[in-house]
Amino acid sequence: MRWKQIKSQFDNEWVLVAVQKFDENYELIEGEVLYHHKDKREVYRKMAQLHGDPQTPLTIEYTGEIPEDLAVML
Repeated sequence: MRWKQIKSQFDNEWVLVAVQKFDENYELIEGEVLYHHKDKREVYRKMAQLHGDPQTPLTIEYTGEIPEDLAVML
């Protein structure tokens, strides 16, 4: 599923995605949604339960708008 479709289908939710394609900046282009929830803690819990293929990268993304005054640390 393309990122635009994921954002549309799971609006304002956290999604756990098995990445199928990303760009040169490692931003998601396409993937398979494994889990979604409004509460990001639930998505992290689900990720911890999965025992998938270590060759398949996973990402957790938020499909809503992030407020401009919010700082994100990685």
